[in-house]
Amino acid sequence: AHAGLLAFHSGKMIKLGYTQREDLLYTPKSNPGVIRHRSALDREGKLTAMKVEIRLDGGAYIPVCSQELVEATLAACGGYACRNLEVQTCLSTSGGVPAGSFLGSGRSQAFFAMELHAARLEEICHIDPVAWKKLNLITSSGTTSTGGKMRGDPRAVMDEVARMSDFSRKYAAFTVIRKRRKSLLDAPNPLKGIGFSVCSQGSGAYWDSESFGKDNDPGQPAPSMKLEATTDRKITIYTSLIDLGQGLERFFIRKAAELLDVDQGRVIVEPVDTHKVPNTGKSTASRSYTVGTRLLEECCAGLKIRRLRDSLPIEIKRSYKRHRNQTWDLKSLEGDPYEAYSWAGTIVEVELDAVTLQPCCRGIWLAVAGGNIRDKNWMLSILKRRVIQAYGYLSSAGSADLRRQVDIDPEGPSQGVAGIQDIPVITIHILEENKAAGRAGFPRALDELPFLGLAPAFTEAVSQATGLYLDRTPVSPEVIQQCLATG
Repeated sequence: AHAGLLAFHSGKMIKLGYTQREDLLYTPKSNPGVIRHRSALDREGKLTAMKVEIRLDGGAYIPVCSQELVEATLAACGGYACRNLEVQTCLSTSGGVPAGSFLGSGRSQAFFAMELHAARLEEICHIDPVAWKKLNLITSSGTTSTGGKMRGDPRAVMDEVARMSDFSRKYAAFTVIRKRRKSLLDAPNPLKGIGFSVCSQGSGAYWDSESFGKDNDPGQPAPSMKLEATTDRKITIYTSLIDLGQGLERFFIRKAAELLDVDQGRVIVEPVDTHKVPNTGKSTASRSYTVGTRLLEECCAGLKIRRLRDSLPIEIKRSYKRHRNQTWDLKSLEGDPYEAYSWAGTIVEVELDAVTLQPCCRGIWLAVAGGNIRDKNWMLSILKRRVIQAYGYLSSAGSADLRRQVDIDPEGPSQGVAGIQDIPVITIHILEENKAAGRAGFPRALDELPFLGLAPAFTEAVSQATGLYLDRTPVSPEVIQQCLATG
């Protein structure tokens, strides 16, 4: 926007570059916020009532923050069931840089707060985290906080990730060690801890009326994709979805070649030109996978039928529509905001040096349930990149106060970038689910799950290792020292 403004007024081409200091201080970040929970439980440890207060800072202007606020509201109590729920949300402006839209914006803040609150409730109830989560998580037969139907069951990912990481044994052992020590001064070196979080990601964006098709908003055309088979026996895919580095174009080519039983060399994706390609909607990673895959499969199915009776060239165009049984009211926040849900269980094990208080991650385990995965290897590579990216944000050097950080060391380590020597062992397992768990054949989004589950699991692990109730991210030695000083 700044380069465009300069180009408009100068009448010349503008190239704008930021130093690292300028990038940290003046470019959009995710919404900072404060979230408070107050809960009531019965004698068995089951949630009976909860009040959640969410306050997000949108910066000087709030052009995209209203969506983040709704996302945070929908995820206010995480994936847990609660019969009596009150959520108060507030979005304020400030003198800061306007907040931007990032992976998991709104939901990541809400899941972070709820999972840390759940860890505290587990400790108060003296219940193993796995058992407490199973007792309180929404199941496939339950309803969401908006009165919608929960499609998907988190218990399978919980069992799998706990088994992969040997969570129960480690959690019990680290808890005993923490209780036996009198202070960090006499603690064995290093300090050890492990954290567990469960999160969900909805598929089928509710926010855009264009995601629902013409029946819901005649002024907005439904997202579309076109497929063309030419006389030279080549298949051309026309879409406005842009490959953001996740390999979307190669995935479309492989999928079309598989469905049409042709060589991949005969399938091409038309370069994005709005004069030629139909509007397929926003090019977010999750939306490109869910909406784009479904449209491509419908186009290929239509082409297979047409080529049996018609001669080449053949052109097929399909539009995306919301499921007929899905009802959602954005004003009252009632109904089903998503068509289906994917689930992830995340476990993080950390070690801390008792002198420097520098957290070091020793392992990350992730179990994901996302329905019928179209390309498992491709999705595994995306999830691993997302885990590394999310871990980079968590392990950023220095304080959470970026202004103080760059004032001390303007050319210090990049915020949000983990060096290859810092990346821990990452184990990811994707569970295939029965199609009946969600909309039959509907591809579900998975790419934001690492951003939702990794931060709370990491913070819980550091909390167990230190014996402190940490409630912010990123967790740095300065933050831990502040908590020690304030008790």
